[in-house]
Amino acid sequence: MVTATMQHKHPSSVDNQLLLLQQENSRLKAVLKEHEEKLAASLHKDELLNASEEKFKKLFEEHSAVMLVIDPETANIVDANRAAASFYGWTVEELRTMHIQQINPLSADVLQKEMTNTLSSAPNRFVFCHRRSDGSLRDVEVFSNRIEVAGKALLYSVIHDITERKQAEQALELSEIMFRSIAEQISEIIFVTDQTGVTTYASPAVEAITGYKPSEVIGRRFIEFLAEEDIERAVSAFQEGLVIKTDYLLEFRYRRKDGTIFDSEVHVQYYEKQGFIGLLRDITSRKAAEKRLSDSVMQLEHMMNGTLQVIANMVDAHDPYTAGHQRRVGIIASDIAREMGWPEEQCENLKLIGLVHDIGKIAIPAELLSKPGELSPIAYDLIKTHAEEGYQILKDIEFPVPIARIIREHHERMDGSGYPQGLKGDETLAESRILAVADVLDAISGHRPYRPSLGLEAAIREIETHRGSLFDPEVVDAMLRLIREKGYQLPL
Repeated sequence: MVTATMQHKHPSSVDNQLLLLQQENSRLKAVLKEHEEKLAASLHKDELLNASEEKFKKLFEEHSAVMLVIDPETANIVDANRAAASFYGWTVEELRTMHIQQINPLSADVLQKEMTNTLSSAPNRFVFCHRRSDGSLRDVEVFSNRIEVAGKALLYSVIHDITERKQAEQALELSEIMFRSIAEQISEIIFVTDQTGVTTYASPAVEAITGYKPSEVIGRRFIEFLAEEDIERAVSAFQEGLVIKTDYLLEFRYRRKDGTIFDSEVHVQYYEKQGFIGLLRDITSRKAAEKRLSDSVMQLEHMMNGTLQVIANMVDAHDPYTAGHQRRVGIIASDIAREMGWPEEQCENLKLIGLVHDIGKIAIPAELLSKPGELSPIAYDLIKTHAEEGYQILKDIEFPVPIARIIREHHERMDGSGYPQGLKGDETLAESRILAVADVLDAISGHRPYRPSLGLEAAIREIETHRGSLFDPEVVDAMLRLIREKGYQLPL
C-alpha cells in the first residue's frame, strides 16, 4: 500500500515542477520582451534625437539669420553659422575660438550679468553694439534663449542688424525735435490733422492768432474754425487733397475765439496714410495792402485812360477828317486779339494803344493832313514820319506796356517794306502786327480827304491778298473769322 501510494504521488510532484518551470519561462519571456521593447524604444528615441539634432544643425548652419551659441560660464563662442561669418567678417572656425567680448564691447561684468539673467528666465531681447572684423560697429538686436546640449546649459542667440533702423529712428527723432522747435518758435500756426480733418497737433502760435489754446483745437476738425461761408470750399479742397496728394495753397476766412473773422492763407501738404500738415498765417494786413495797391492801380489806370483820351482828342482836333479813327482802330485791334485768345487785360491794353496810335500826327502840319486830292511823294513822306514822331513823344513816359514801341511799329510790314525801320516778321511786337491790320481795315473802309471810302470788302481784299507778305497770317485769319463767320460789324 505504501509503495502504491508513493508511486501515485510521484507523477503529481513532477507535474507541479513542470508547471512552475512553465510559469517562470513565461515570466522570463515577458521580462525579455519588455526589455526588448524598451531597448527598441530607446534606440528609436536615439534615432529621433539624432535626426532632430541633425535637422537643427542643418537649420542652424544654413539659416540666413546671424546665429551664435555661447557658453555662459566662459563667455566663449561655442558655435556660429555661415550667416554670422558673413556678417562679422571672421570665418566660422575663427568665431568658434573667440570670446563674446571680442564682438560685444560691453564690460565682462555687464555681459556676465546679462547671460546669467537669460539662463534663469524666459527668452530675452537685447539691443547691443557689435564690432566686426574691419573694426566697424553695427547696432544689433539680439534674441537669446537657454538650450541644453549634452546636459550643459548654453545660450542660443539670434542677431539682427538694425543699424539702418536705428539711424532712421534717430533721424525721425531729430526731425521731430526740429519740427517742434520750429513750430513752437515761428509766428505762423502749424497744424496736423488726420485724414478726416481732425486736428492732432497745433503749435503755440494758435493762441496768439486765434485766441484758442492748442488743447482747445486738438481733437476738433479744422473746418470748425472757418467762416461758415468757406466751409464747403474747405471740405472740397481737403477731399481733393486726398485724391491728388500734392501741396496746395488756399485762402480762407478764419474765426477767432471772440467771433471776429480774419483772412488766412493755408499751405497744406498731404502725407500718405497720415493726413495733412498745414501752415496757417494771418494775412489781414497783406490783404489790406493788396486792396490799397489795387485801388491805386485802378486809379492810375483811370488817370492813364483819361490822359490817353485827351491825347486822342488833341489828334482828332488836329486832323478832323480822321476823327474817331484812333478809337475805332483800338476797338478793332482788341476784338481781333480777343478772337486770337489773348487775355482780357491785353485786349484792353490794345484798345488804349489804338486810341493814341496816331499821336505823331500832331507834328504834321494840319493843312497837309486835310489836303484833298492825291498827295505828292514829299507830302506822303512827311506824313509817314508820324510813326517815329509818336514814338519820340511817348518814349520817356513809363506805361505798363510798351506803347511807344508799338506806335512806332504799327506801319511795319512782314516783308520789311514798312516804315520807319523796315522791320521784318517777328522783329515787331505781336501788338504792333495786330494794330497794323486794324489800322488798314479802318483806313481803307473809311473816308479820307484825298479819296472817298473804298468800303469794307475792298479793305478785306487788300489785307487778304497780302496775308503773309505784309500782314501776320494769324492776325489776318482771326480778322476773317470775325467778319465772315461771326458777322462782325466795324465800330462806327
